[in-house]
Amino acid sequence: MWINRTKDASDCAFYMPFETSLFTIRMHHSGSFIGSANVAYIPDVINYIDYCNADEIVLHDLHEMAINLGHNGWVRFFCCLSGRNDCSNLLLLDNDEVVKNLIQYINLKREVDVYVEIVEALAEQEMLGGNDDTAPIIELQNYSDSVSNEDDSDDTDSTFTDGFQDGDYDSDDLQFDENIDEAVEWVGCKEPTQIIEPNSTLTTTNSKRNKSTHCQIFQGDAGESYFEFQVGLCFNTAQDFRDAVRTYSNMQGRPIKFTKNCSDKVQVTCECGWVMYAAFISKNDHTFQVKTIRGQHTCYRTPSSKHCTSDYLANKYQHHLRSNPEWPVCSMQETMQMENRTSLSIWKMYRTKKHANKIIHGTELEQYASLWDYCEEIRQSNSNTTVKLQCKQVSENQACVFKRLYICWGALKMGFIAGCRPIIGLDGTHLKTSTRGVLLCAVGIDGNNGMYPIAYAMVLRENRKTWQWFITLLMQDLNIVNQYAWTIISDKQKGLIRAVEELLPNAEHRFCLRHMYSNFKQLHKGLQLKTLLWKAASSTRVVDFNREMKKLKEFNNAAYEWVRARDPKNWARSHFSTWPKCDMLLNNLCESFNNVILKARDKPIITMLEIIRIIMMRRIHTQREKIFKSVGDICPAIQKIIENNKKGVQDYILEWNGKEKFEVKGWAGDIWIVDLTSQSCSCRKWDLSGIPCVHAIACIFFKREKVEDYVDHWFKKTTFLKAYDHMLNPIKGQGEWPRCNLNLVVPWNTKPKLRGRPSKHARRKDEDEKSNMKYGINRIGTKYSCSNCGLIGHNKKSCGQSSKETEPPLPTKSRLKLTVSASNIFFLSFIVNINFDAFKYYFNLGEKEGRTFQWCGARRIKWVITFFL
Repeated sequence: MWINRTKDASDCAFYMPFETSLFTIRMHHSGSFIGSANVAYIPDVINYIDYCNADEIVLHDLHEMAINLGHNGWVRFFCCLSGRNDCSNLLLLDNDEVVKNLIQYINLKREVDVYVEIVEALAEQEMLGGNDDTAPIIELQNYSDSVSNEDDSDDTDSTFTDGFQDGDYDSDDLQFDENIDEAVEWVGCKEPTQIIEPNSTLTTTNSKRNKSTHCQIFQGDAGESYFEFQVGLCFNTAQDFRDAVRTYSNMQGRPIKFTKNCSDKVQVTCECGWVMYAAFISKNDHTFQVKTIRGQHTCYRTPSSKHCTSDYLANKYQHHLRSNPEWPVCSMQETMQMENRTSLSIWKMYRTKKHANKIIHGTELEQYASLWDYCEEIRQSNSNTTVKLQCKQVSENQACVFKRLYICWGALKMGFIAGCRPIIGLDGTHLKTSTRGVLLCAVGIDGNNGMYPIAYAMVLRENRKTWQWFITLLMQDLNIVNQYAWTIISDKQKGLIRAVEELLPNAEHRFCLRHMYSNFKQLHKGLQLKTLLWKAASSTRVVDFNREMKKLKEFNNAAYEWVRARDPKNWARSHFSTWPKCDMLLNNLCESFNNVILKARDKPIITMLEIIRIIMMRRIHTQREKIFKSVGDICPAIQKIIENNKKGVQDYILEWNGKEKFEVKGWAGDIWIVDLTSQSCSCRKWDLSGIPCVHAIACIFFKREKVEDYVDHWFKKTTFLKAYDHMLNPIKGQGEWPRCNLNLVVPWNTKPKLRGRPSKHARRKDEDEKSNMKYGINRIGTKYSCSNCGLIGHNKKSCGQSSKETEPPLPTKSRLKLTVSASNIFFLSFIVNINFDAFKYYFNLGEKEGRTFQWCGARRIKWVITFFL
């Protein structure tokens, strides 16, 4: 695109050597030709028009140059052929072909002189139908000022109506057709820019309309087989041009490289000599345009492209990886190789995934920097939500280091208080991000025996101080005053036991039996011991508990002493309180929560928190829909337990006292007492769980009543819906979060990265857990004994003690080899008969030294002479 030079003539334009189609026009204007023999142009005002392209310039461009210089009247253009300031030999520029040939008359500075003549008299003659041999004269207007807002429906106000009539002479129409594009309205607007559709080609036709088009906007796909770069093709930015070149190189298999890669100009070359140059159209117009293309591609297709980098692939396939973050790398490799038509390594797929995750989720530093804004958005969008962000200020006016973050959503908090039993599971799980850390969680149980997340916190490490901080905030949110009414179930986490004892000394504290058994089996292995321990823990009556403990003592006294050292209030049902209506022995609540958020544990902090928020927001309405579809007034999981208890009713005999108490007898002679008024049974199953046991159901059937009427209110649908009656409100996008003018948050110092590929397994399974092996026996936990020393834990190969004194084994590698033939047998028998002792001596000597004897040739003769001597 040409540009009007605003500086003096000494500031000439700079053209690259390969830009052979660009030149400068010295535009002479504001004057007229004087004289006949020695023609002169007076007064002479000169302006320089730089970067004119001979392949694109047309007569219409000269008209725009004249308008830009302030000439809106009737004009015509001449080219000086004799030299500078010599107007004796002029060429009339009356069509596009002549204008395109202006480059033939340039000087050493790549300049050509063009004169503008303003001829109002000739224009008047042309309008009146004068001489046909006069040069074409065109009226130029400032189109932005000539457009009228008046209604054009009435043509009587036209200034050209009076004195003009339609005739057979149509020379004006011919001139109009030659110089004006048909696609442009009569008001003279600049001809429309050609837009390249995705499925259209860039090849132009030979029509006049396409010849006059000098600006093409790229909107297609550079990876299509039909695509070819053309001179004049425009891009929005230089980066768009670079991306198109890379895509073209990958798809076409061209070994293209960037020889000049600046912010305002780019030059690319190919090994076959093909060159393309692109730059800004002008200093004022930052549209990036292809200026020059030289040569044709004669190179062969290459199997791989250096432009198909992991960054390029990450930007191209980020939407696929956003929707499918678990896309297998083998499938990625096959898909990307087919679509990009180039070979890609498996390691490049790993790097592509890594870069795509940075694009999608951002880096760790970026997400930590937005933590204050994220917390403020949560407070504003979800009322009654507790968000505590704790940082460590190193020094004033500097970034603060992240320490802890606690979140308790208001909807979950109110739902737990309204519809969940007073039992809380506490646990912590390690995060897999580059900054590491631990996620602490508090999970309740709803009316359908499902998990109910209450609060969670991200901390640097798990210890007594972090658990105290977490439990203190949890007690404030749940308004825990009467500690006797609450039950805590947990593992033996680091510092958790001491924190619960200090902050909740009067609450019931249960330990997860599975983790207790993991410690038990380290010293006491065996299936029988495991069975006895679980029977003792599952017993609901103290008498049954004592009976199982007695069996354990008789079987293994050491194991009995180990179990006896633990308070049964923490792990045995027979000693549990009946207030929370829950007989759980395992901390499955927290384990289920950790399993749900497993995919979020390796994400950056805000991404991880958002995944957890979405999971909980979805779970609220899905649980509501699930309970609405069920039949009856009891939650489905509880109804299933009741139906299972009903199956054993016929095995008992009842004795009624006439009111609300029953004596239930079993076939083995056991007797249980059931009180329907207090909803209790001497087996304590009804008391612990709140669900009628088989003995109570037999009594309810005897009275012709419904079992569901005796179920505790925690398991009613109405109570369940109270827990899920409050919804989590969605939050805005990151661009609309409120800005907090607080110190920047940075992550803590991370540990050095461990060697090797990180494990994708959640944890290492114990030997008693279910194995994934389809065939064979699981050998995990098996201990071997050494055959040398007899100790356990190693084998003979790794034994450090010296081996037992035994006779050395015979060598097996180098044994005596004899070639069997008639002559060998003859000499062998001859030697044995003469001197058998000598033969045996040399045979053993050769065997010890690792020799190989072949009885043939000169060696045979040598051994015969030796034996004779």
